[in-house]
Amino acid sequence: MLLWAILALFAVASAKDYTGYQVLSVEPRDVNDLEFLRQLGRNREMKINFWEEPVRVARVSFHVPPVSSMMVKQVLADNGIPFSIVYSNLQQRIDEVDAARIAARFNADPTNYILSDYQRPATINAWLDTLGNQYSQATVRSIGTSTEGRDMKTITISTGTTGRRSVLIDCGIHAREWITVSTCIYIIQTLLEQYGSNPEVTSVLDRYDFYVLPVTNPDGYEFTFENGTQGDRLWRKTRSVNAGEEDDDQCWGTDANRNFDSFWGDAGADPDIPCSDVYPGTQAFSEPETRALRDWALSIPNKILFLNIHCFTQLWLVPYGYHPSTPYPEDYDELVRVANIGVAALQAVNGLEFEVGTPPDILYEVSGGALDWAKITGGFKYSYSPELRPESPFDGGFILPPGDILPAGREVFAALLSHCNEMQ
Repeated sequence: MLLWAILALFAVASAKDYTGYQVLSVEPRDVNDLEFLRQLGRNREMKINFWEEPVRVARVSFHVPPVSSMMVKQVLADNGIPFSIVYSNLQQRIDEVDAARIAARFNADPTNYILSDYQRPATINAWLDTLGNQYSQATVRSIGTSTEGRDMKTITISTGTTGRRSVLIDCGIHAREWITVSTCIYIIQTLLEQYGSNPEVTSVLDRYDFYVLPVTNPDGYEFTFENGTQGDRLWRKTRSVNAGEEDDDQCWGTDANRNFDSFWGDAGADPDIPCSDVYPGTQAFSEPETRALRDWALSIPNKILFLNIHCFTQLWLVPYGYHPSTPYPEDYDELVRVANIGVAALQAVNGLEFEVGTPPDILYEVSGGALDWAKITGGFKYSYSPELRPESPFDGGFILPPGDILPAGREVFAALLSHCNEMQ
């Protein structure tokens, strides 16, 4: 038992050491404060990493290392910008969640290990292969490989003949958003295990085919698990190398959700700053991961619903994230109607409230996102980007214990079933 405990500890050990890092929550008073925060984030001496971007007059949060935390707080105070400390030692929060992960593994049901904890890409791919062999309704295949050569495995769940409408779901496009990957896993497992026994699941699977990609950014996601200096729990981007930036690890990678050709690089991105977390790449679809998702989505027949799942802030985003001439799709009212019914079903599970709207209306403008690409080019009538639990960094932000895995999965699954029952 002691050996197992030691192995479990190494299995969940954090990567980059965040001892002394602080997470700050800032309340900008006006657009001038927003611009000040944007410039603060671009100052590489400050070493700020945003959790919530400074793009609207609402809460902004970020983590900052001990070498610059005092300076950042002093600059905020000097400019009269209100802020509070969410975590005074970010590593302590990570360690607490790691301890919860070890406990969860000790107490896990061996028949359902996949949802006992957050799993790495190789484990997820092996699990998908097992499902493909176990269930006649499941077909597993790789749609491509990442920059570092990892398979991007998808699963198709179908119980009928061709001609039915199709639902596509992808998770983990931002590496640090672990709860999204476990949510895709929950959806896959529940559809397969409850077909034939749960009348609502059976009805939905008799009418729709489901295509699911649990890990859209496998290199970045794996990097959040790796130990020592070769990993970072809060990494967001892909792991491609930007020209001239090989010696600075923070400058690697592209924000895959700014890399689609829906007004690429126009808003909510830093096309000239490779070190930015919202760097959109050298051009649209510069990343093999986004090209694979694009080609896969375009190949799917009779498509109707696209879910590009993120966290956190408890939002259900509808198109458009950015459009220079048309802020809303023609069928915006229908998209909102179905979304509202979905978040009502979600709220009925655990009581969490989600807000529905476009990114510019309730979050911020963002171009080059999968949400808009799916609606404008991909051929999906209904396109949504859920931002899952929690609501704020004070509730954990990206760093949630495994106890959130099943509740989050149940919430999103309820919304998904309602979408399938309401779409026209």
